[in-house]
Amino acid sequence: MDPDSPLQLTIIRVPYILIQLEQMQGFLQKCSHLQVSTVASPSLLQHGLILVRVLATPPTPSRSPLAYRLQTSGTTGQPKTVGVPHSCIVPNILHLRSLFEVTTHDVIFSASPVTFDPCIVELFLALSSRAALLMVPEEVKKAPRFLADVLVRRQQVTVLQATPSLVRRFGTKLLQTQILHADSPLRLLAFGGEECPVPADIRAWRGPGNTTRFYNIYGITEVSSWATLYRIPEEHISAGNSSRVPLGQPLLGTKLEVRNKEGKPVSEGQGVLYIGEQCYLDGEDLTPPTDIVMRSSGDVVDLHGAELVFCGRLDDQVKRNGKRLDLKWIEQKGCKLDGVETCVAVMDRRHRLLLFVVLSAVHTRGQGRAEDILLSLRSELPTHAVPDKVIEVAELPVTRHGKVDKDTLLLSAQSDPPLTVDHCTDVYHCVCELWEQAGGTLMTETEENQELSFLAGGGNSLTAVQLVENLQSTFGHTFPDALDIILHQTLGDLMSQEKRPGIRHPNEQQRKKMKISEDTDTVDILPSEDTIVKPFHKRTQVSQDVPRSNNCTRAVLRGSQTVCLQPNTEENGQVNCLVPDVPSVSTALEDVSCLATELAAMEITMETVWTCDTGKCVDASPLLLTEVSWYPAGVVFIGSHSHKFCAIAMDTGKLLWETKLGDRVESSACCSTDGELIIVGCYDNCVYVLETRTGTIQWCYYTRGAVKSSPCLDMKTSLVFVGSHDQHVHALDLKKRCCVWKTHCGGGSVFSSPCLGSNPRLLCVGTLTGTLIAINPDTGAVLWHTALPKPIFSSPRITSWRIYVGCVDGELYSVDHHGNVTWSFTTSGPVFSSPCLSSSLSPHDLVEQQPLDVIVVGSHDCHVYCLSEQAQLRWKFETDSAVYATPFVFNLRAGSDTVLDSNILDQMSQLERMVSSVSTAKARTNTDTTNSDRTSQGHLCVAVASTKGTLYILTLDSGSCLASLRLPGEVFSSPVVWNNLLVVGCRDDFVYGIKVMGHTGVKGQRLPIL
Repeated sequence: MDPDSPLQLTIIRVPYILIQLEQMQGFLQKCSHLQVSTVASPSLLQHGLILVRVLATPPTPSRSPLAYRLQTSGTTGQPKTVGVPHSCIVPNILHLRSLFEVTTHDVIFSASPVTFDPCIVELFLALSSRAALLMVPEEVKKAPRFLADVLVRRQQVTVLQATPSLVRRFGTKLLQTQILHADSPLRLLAFGGEECPVPADIRAWRGPGNTTRFYNIYGITEVSSWATLYRIPEEHISAGNSSRVPLGQPLLGTKLEVRNKEGKPVSEGQGVLYIGEQCYLDGEDLTPPTDIVMRSSGDVVDLHGAELVFCGRLDDQVKRNGKRLDLKWIEQKGCKLDGVETCVAVMDRRHRLLLFVVLSAVHTRGQGRAEDILLSLRSELPTHAVPDKVIEVAELPVTRHGKVDKDTLLLSAQSDPPLTVDHCTDVYHCVCELWEQAGGTLMTETEENQELSFLAGGGNSLTAVQLVENLQSTFGHTFPDALDIILHQTLGDLMSQEKRPGIRHPNEQQRKKMKISEDTDTVDILPSEDTIVKPFHKRTQVSQDVPRSNNCTRAVLRGSQTVCLQPNTEENGQVNCLVPDVPSVSTALEDVSCLATELAAMEITMETVWTCDTGKCVDASPLLLTEVSWYPAGVVFIGSHSHKFCAIAMDTGKLLWETKLGDRVESSACCSTDGELIIVGCYDNCVYVLETRTGTIQWCYYTRGAVKSSPCLDMKTSLVFVGSHDQHVHALDLKKRCCVWKTHCGGGSVFSSPCLGSNPRLLCVGTLTGTLIAINPDTGAVLWHTALPKPIFSSPRITSWRIYVGCVDGELYSVDHHGNVTWSFTTSGPVFSSPCLSSSLSPHDLVEQQPLDVIVVGSHDCHVYCLSEQAQLRWKFETDSAVYATPFVFNLRAGSDTVLDSNILDQMSQLERMVSSVSTAKARTNTDTTNSDRTSQGHLCVAVASTKGTLYILTLDSGSCLASLRLPGEVFSSPVVWNNLLVVGCRDDFVYGIKVMGHTGVKGQRLPIL
């Protein structure tokens, strides 16, 4: 012992000390704090030694429970300092020593740096087994060929634990001939720190006759390094199994738990893995906790029975084009392609999806391999999962911890010179390359390419937006008209953008049927065989003799817009103008509260009661006319991509008439102030005006651009406003059959539908260049315009205070009546959906005196959002896919078990009908198929459609799902609800009538929600 260090005696509590006689006096002076006695031993004295017994020592300071501290790599979030106690790391080491069967003959390679916690395991695994530990400089680790020689030939390493990225750096050839050769000394290889390679990859790396054992070892620093271990069966490797390797069983002292999104444990299925041990994070009290602390790993796993399978990290689950995307899944697809050794998918700050690939030794970099890989991925992956760019790299860089260094990859991508005109033979080839990268197809002949359509070649509106961004980045300036050209014209038109887009005239056959006046843009329709009118029953039976209902005819449009049509009255156009004041109705409700009790526990279901086949996809939204004189049950008006525009009986779904127009119909219709005419846009550049009862075309107005915008009716002047891809908004006088004014919108096509505000009086519309424009509806003069960052497909909605509109940049904007942006709300995907305002509900639809003033909008991030007027998020609901359609807010009202027919309704007074309909609204269900919820908002609900075809009924106050129904096709049509009927178009060619039903719980008894 060293007598100059007496404190060490206190700490280590040595009971006996052997001291040389000449040092005894010095020892007694230096260690006066100790109580000692000598032990008589003549034999020791003969050798000049004396044995001292320590009788008592002063109390020692309490020992820290920690074995070590280190900082995490940040894989599970922000880097943090972790304190690991002896009680956690010691069982880890002892259990692994037993499972790995480590002996004094082993040589363990320390692949991890001292800043990475596996290094602790490697170090003490060797020390506790008296095995050799091999540590090499970082420079050696970075030289795969030299490292392989050190491990195999020079040092004969037998145990190796490394990240898959570090192993892949050796390359297949070096692995087969050295590391995993038949004569390799390596008896055990454990993959950890990243997802374990599949058995098929391991088989490809092994040389013939190799007997190395392979393990998947898993864990996180926050709970003392390793948590589970799984030995990969030899038969799985031999068979080339391509399924993911399980995580295995927990190590000694480790607790595992899988939890769902709500944080509740699950016994089967997918969730986030939580790991429990007694480690300490930044600032946590070192007092041992009474219970094991469960830490989130940030990893998504699949639990089946007792088997856990890694599915990916939460931060690998990204949203792209509004759809959830697993980057690991893309990597798996990429690695299966011929010639790809390994690959990594990364999202950069511009939200571009980049795929970095390492080619196998038999393939040479360059020579168009990246283009071939991208082409193969386009055929393998859905559109939202196709990378924006494939980048070849010689090897994947790794961090000091042996994991893939994604930051370095992104830096290399940024330093790689971007595609510019100089890199291409000419402008043509440059544009063609960008066109093809965005998903457009190309032909071998230049002349054929000039006539190619981006959409016809496989592109869509989202990839078109990406193409515009790439064009602007490549050429260094903006292209205001590029999106219009890409969506509606040809590659040749894009090549010569300085030229105005060509005017698309009707075909020759169509021109023969029209007398086109170029001065007035008016088309007089001549009779033709293509104007098809199918009668229902006998047309002579549906005439002026049909008694008209006392109720006003209502036009119900997407986004909860309801207009009361009153021909020949000064009140014409006031929303539900004949409905009594709400307070008086609310008073009457006090007498019928007992009905609410009887209907409080109903089950809500959605049932398809009729369908109508239109011949092709239906992307337009329905227009409903209720209680029309010639069909009191109500009529649905809707167009289709089959060129047909149809009138459908609201009660039966029977086709009343159909008229074939000049091209596809995506525009939703509106009606005239008296309800006698229907107005709708068409792909053939025309706005058609049809007779409501017969479908006969009364007038056709030619706009010089496809009309996908839905017309908007001005109840004050009877004018109809409509946007066109000719970049104008047109104001049409239906009586005079002329265009009163048309206003150019600054260079962008008008896809969105105009919206008219009454106070102040202005017309608002968005363009595909991202411009929001306010126009004087009486003169056509532009009042102001505001530039938003990306194209506007969403239709604006106007209130007395604000204008709300969605944008492709993923924001919902609030703009005041002077064009100033007051706030924006961020979603995680483009917003094509138009906002729906609950304040647009009429008194007919309300139980309380005031509506719940909220904004409901869908996003391509697979969510529906409900916001206050101050941009506060009230709730959001996750759907199964993107939400393109506009939500519809409506009142879910419970009624009796019988439905009153129209004759009885005609005999009831206005007040009686209102009290009857609203009183039953006092009792509504707000359940997830079984539970009821009585809300103070009168059970205002939201109808929502996802692009995958799922319809949802949600509560407006909380976003709870009452019911859902999956249609056979995709849905881009917006649902419209009136009374108990939801009407929507579908891409399976059908229009659907769906009844929302309330069940009392008594078998066979149903109550329709009126």
